[in-house]
Amino acid sequence: WYWLTTTQPDIAAGAKRILLPKDEIIFRLTGRHVTDPSDAISTGWYDPASGTWDAAMVDAAGAGFDMLPPILPSGAVAGPLQGRPARDFGLQPGIPVVIAGGDAAAGAIGAGATDPATPLIMLSTGCQILEPAWARPACGGWPAAGPPGLPSWLRVTTIQNGGNVVAWARSTFGEPAPAIDADLLFLPHPGGERAQSSDALGTFVGLRERHGRAERAAAAIDGVAVALAASYKHGGGTIGNDRPMLVGGGGARDAVWLQRIAQAFARPIRVIDEPDLSVWGAARSAATAIGWIDPVGDADAWKPAVHPLATGMPLDRDRAVARLRRYQSTARRIWGSHEGTA
Repeated sequence: WYWLTTTQPDIAAGAKRILLPKDEIIFRLTGRHVTDPSDAISTGWYDPASGTWDAAMVDAAGAGFDMLPPILPSGAVAGPLQGRPARDFGLQPGIPVVIAGGDAAAGAIGAGATDPATPLIMLSTGCQILEPAWARPACGGWPAAGPPGLPSWLRVTTIQNGGNVVAWARSTFGEPAPAIDADLLFLPHPGGERAQSSDALGTFVGLRERHGRAERAAAAIDGVAVALAASYKHGGGTIGNDRPMLVGGGGARDAVWLQRIAQAFARPIRVIDEPDLSVWGAARSAATAIGWIDPVGDADAWKPAVHPLATGMPLDRDRAVARLRRYQSTARRIWGSHEGTA
């Protein structure tokens, strides 16, 4: 909004509403301007303590309080489907339109990630780890999108460089080597990183003449996994125990990346077979709102299938911690102390 007011003031001056993308779609379907907490928090204008817009922040941004939509609970019925969009889609007018939530929060519901002991790793262009919580986390917390009776918060770990780096490594170097060379480390930030300085770029450390394309591809993919583990550990997560982690998203179809994730976290992995978890979560949310399913009473209702990842080797906590510490110390030497490697 600040960018718009400073670069396109005429457009900003004529604005009557400020809506997030899904909320604009809901407006076109129902004629109502509404949003939900799991998406509202992404604006920086949402006050998690009160569950409402932060008047001071909105005022400081130069936006009118009346420009922002009312905040409904995630999973609430936003309104009935209006006549014109009903005709456009070949549906009956009056069908209830449900406000499911932001993409990550809806993805957690889609995965059935409602157990605080079982985090969900979302592998996409960037990566997220979502841990359900009953109370608001001290840091990195987002409102969940589940119905009452399920954990109402998510502790969130994110990294900006994920599937983009894996795709770059494969297209640049080809198929990765089956094993990781312990001497070769890759700091996977060719696009910078949100928690680090602008100097945090992609870097190979320990590169030798014996490291061919396959070894460099393997190091790059492993670097993404270790960077995610480092961010998770920094936020209070546990590396190396017997509690499984769910893994979903488009990146869950990359077998090599899954193996590196299992090794970096030294925890069992359960892979979700459905790649479009946000869409699946929206469907589960709608089904809950209209009474078709009860995910509180039946946690498996409309839950996607999962399968355990066969790692082919024991998960070594000591090795994972040692590689993590090397990553952190190397990053500190190159870039100095910052959020992602403290």
